[in-house]
Amino acid sequence: MSKRNPLRELSKRFPSPPELRQAFDALRHDTDRSVAIVAASIADNILERLLIRHMKAPSPDLLGLLFGMRGPLGDFHSKILVAEAFGVISSTMAKELNRVRAIRNVFAHAVTPVSFDTVEIAEEMRGFAMLNAMDGVDHKGPKFQNPRDKGGYLLVVQIICIMIDREHRERGGGPLLAGHEEVPTAPVGKPSSPPPGRKRPGLARPRAKRHAKSQ
Repeated sequence: MSKRNPLRELSKRFPSPPELRQAFDALRHDTDRSVAIVAASIADNILERLLIRHMKAPSPDLLGLLFGMRGPLGDFHSKILVAEAFGVISSTMAKELNRVRAIRNVFAHAVTPVSFDTVEIAEEMRGFAMLNAMDGVDHKGPKFQNPRDKGGYLLVVQIICIMIDREHRERGGGPLLAGHEEVPTAPVGKPSSPPPGRKRPGLARPRAKRHAKSQ
């Protein structure tokens, strides 16, 4: 077993709801680079939790192979592609996630100073459908426009987390933004077993209760 496994476990540990709120509050006062990287990591992790919830047999070994560093679902882009392909998320959500990912990549890899005021990043920020849809909503007087800075980026990621969690619940799944015991984590170690009596949903979407008589 690699000595780096504990570090990978730490990087994949999803915060509890109170920790998540604290993380977003702290990020509002952090640098643009930190905001872009950490917020995208939150979106990446909740998407991973969603994919795991849609698997029929998420064994520790399988999850490690799928979500490990060289696994087919080991990066944010692959998770978005597979989630969209199997109808786990909509194409609109996939576009928003890809925009989050693209901005994150710039901040993660740029060796020159960049910020949300950088022309190329500011242009990408103007493409978020969520922010564009909210501009001018429920505001009197001059048209209101949501910020296209780190605050707007954080707002998008927060909305993504809420929407993914809500849509999963509406399909009959359990909460994704609950405590650590709700969803097994992927890369290393023994994931927690599902509560007694709970069945894991299939890949496409959780099934509703069947009628007594099949049609």
